[in-house]
Amino acid sequence: MALDVASVESTQYMTIVADWNNNLCLEAAGGRSAGVGANARLWTCEVTSSYWKYNPTTQQIHTAWNDSLCLDVAGRNSSATDANVGIWYCNDHAETWIYNESTRKFQTAYDPSMCLDIAGHNGGQGANAQIHPCNNVNDTWEVQDLTSGKVVGDWSNGAMCLEASGGTGAGSGANVRLWSCSATGSSWVYNTVTKKVHAAWHYSLCLDVAGTNSSQTDANVTLHPCSNVTEGWVYSPSDRKIRTSYNSNMCLDGAGYQSTSNGTNIQIHPCSNVNETWNGLGY
Repeated sequence: MALDVASVESTQYMTIVADWNNNLCLEAAGGRSAGVGANARLWTCEVTSSYWKYNPTTQQIHTAWNDSLCLDVAGRNSSATDANVGIWYCNDHAETWIYNESTRKFQTAYDPSMCLDIAGHNGGQGANAQIHPCNNVNDTWEVQDLTSGKVVGDWSNGAMCLEASGGTGAGSGANVRLWSCSATGSSWVYNTVTKKVHAAWHYSLCLDVAGTNSSQTDANVTLHPCSNVTEGWVYSPSDRKIRTSYNSNMCLDGAGYQSTSNGTNIQIHPCSNVNETWNGLGY
């Protein structure tokens, strides 16, 4: 879902996706350990360091893993062509940014004639971020909303949610099950670009089906590193079922008929025989 940057809350997570290749996002080199001075660059959207927060009051773009660090241009309020873009302290005059919805470009707030740019024309993975005169910038962006939410069973009157066994301590291989919606491991983030469902407490883990792109009836649903997960998911508002993106005939299912028991296992099942419907996909 595209994000209206002007109206975003400062707590809302987002990714900045390259229009010319929606598998690539703006990220901080060094991952979640990236600190002051780290370069910004293009990288696969799966990495956790492609996760940002925009503050509409200050117009700063914060890293999601450290709220005191922001996207910055080398040299205070620099308008130098190809000045480097990296990470700096937010409280030390870090640059401010405006997303132009009509051009889909990020302009520097102090000089709207300068835009966020990637070295080289529509650069690839690893290409460095910089600023460049907007009238010569071909790089445009989509800002994707990654706000977390719960996946609630319609039949349970809001009581039962999709949850990872082990809560926020759940790691790779953890089973996915039904549990009370108050559980700590029941918040998810849906990436509308990759169609993957990420664990809100650990963005590098995703919902996975046992066996690569399996269409096996009752195949188990677990957590695995997103970089190794090929399964995507699609929510159908018409029948409120969650389908696998690779086979629209297979749906997310709870073992047993519309269970309200904590611990009920989550699996996939032919959609025509699935009675479980859901509120959405963690929007």
